[in-house]
Amino acid sequence: MKNQRQESQYARSLIEASRDPLVTISTEGTITAANEAPVTVTGVNRAQLIGNDFSQYFTQPEQARAGYMLALARDEQEAIIGYLLIGTDNTARKLEEEARHRVQKELADKQQQLEELNRELDIRVAKRVDESRKKGRMMIVQSRQTGMGEMIDNIAHQWRQPLATLGMVLANIKAAHESNELDAMTMELAIDTGNQLVQKMSTTINDFSNFFRPNQESLPFSAQEQISAAIALVESGFSSHNISIDYEKNTDFTLAGFPNEYSQVLLNLLSNAKAAIVSSGAAEGRVTIALESRNGCGCIILSDNGGGIPVESVDRIFEPYFSTKPLGTGIGLYMSKMIVEQSMKGSIVAKNIAGGSEFTISVPLAHATP
Repeated sequence: MKNQRQESQYARSLIEASRDPLVTISTEGTITAANEAPVTVTGVNRAQLIGNDFSQYFTQPEQARAGYMLALARDEQEAIIGYLLIGTDNTARKLEEEARHRVQKELADKQQQLEELNRELDIRVAKRVDESRKKGRMMIVQSRQTGMGEMIDNIAHQWRQPLATLGMVLANIKAAHESNELDAMTMELAIDTGNQLVQKMSTTINDFSNFFRPNQESLPFSAQEQISAAIALVESGFSSHNISIDYEKNTDFTLAGFPNEYSQVLLNLLSNAKAAIVSSGAAEGRVTIALESRNGCGCIILSDNGGGIPVESVDRIFEPYFSTKPLGTGIGLYMSKMIVEQSMKGSIVAKNIAGGSEFTISVPLAHATP
């Protein structure tokens, strides 16, 4: 008897120590005994639990009645006298599930916010790209307009002498006619001279037209030829301002890129040099052009005696719309930098030298390009 009582007390102590709800139920479904855990879970004291229908403490009583037989209590004849119901506290699991669902929802919300942000960013980027393209096109138009203005000025210089000569030819024809000395030979010589002058002016127009016609694809070209072409377009204007161009054709190299655009860069630098020299008031202006090969690149070094670039502006002269000239547009050097660096994969740098400035254009040699 003592052993049975000790075993019963031991079993009871184990039941009481369990953190899971343990109750015994009669065959009719009423609670006959319970440990402390059901009291904690239900909030009902043990005395009130005993004698009540166990299923009323479940959210789904019918399902509880259908599945409560976890362990059976039998008498000595193996007849069922009750049931043992073992509950499990699912609070932690529910909290875990709730936390997981909450995290999943937060992640879904963040994902949606990220997708919306990406869409908005794509729209902003597309808008900025479009604005940049429009700005680039506008700057190209402005650069071309500036170039056209300089072209007309240079054409005027190129045409001034032929037009004056043509005027003299016409005056001679008139004088010969009035003095009855206009014979066939005199007329023929006058016509030949006039045709030559007209042809020269026509060639000038063609040269300028070719100069401003963009190349469609990159190709090898002679640096010397493009320099000579650019000088030919501006030399009359330079001469009228007593500015000499010192260019020794002692070397040449083949560059890879767009020859007309390259000549446009040269024309921009020559025009800037001329403006600087005129503005400085130098009695004898001078522009020097030299060619060198450096590290797989063909370099043109163009210097002038126009007083140099203001120290505070040296680092900004290639910025768009920045100009050191009172009426400058700030487009020429910016477009020159874009042509050299982006279209021709080269570089253009500027610095001050004694009495003026120096620009170096470096473009890969044709044989050095992949």
